[in-house]
Amino acid sequence: MPRQAPHWAIRLLLDPHEDIPELVAGVDYPDRAVWDQALEMFVPSLPGWVPTWFPTELHHHRWTRQETVESLSPQQRLEWFDKALAHYAWTEWPPVGSLISKKRVIAQSLLRMWCAAESEEIPTPDKM
Repeated sequence: MPRQAPHWAIRLLLDPHEDIPELVAGVDYPDRAVWDQALEMFVPSLPGWVPTWFPTELHHHRWTRQETVESLSPQQRLEWFDKALAHYAWTEWPPVGSLISKKRVIAQSLLRMWCAAESEEIPTPDKM
């Protein structure tokens, strides 16, 4: 598959001109987050380079008898990922300031989102 363009936040995070700033587990992000998985598992062959751990399906009415599952196209998944980045940033989005401050916000958002994905708790796009 051909290489796709990364989401603008992923492009900033991976910018080689600045390292991702030091973040403190339990303070800047949940202590159960796995840094390498949250910040390095991007898929260049998918639109936006959405990470492998981000859901590929939407569950409607989850954990009820009315639950339905919707498989997402790569574009739908990218749109949900974009909303989730803003949702988990907990600060001004898109981030402003220096490259290093933007990387901090993006990394924190991804680390929080990874934890939510591991617990299957990322809200559906209509709930963000």
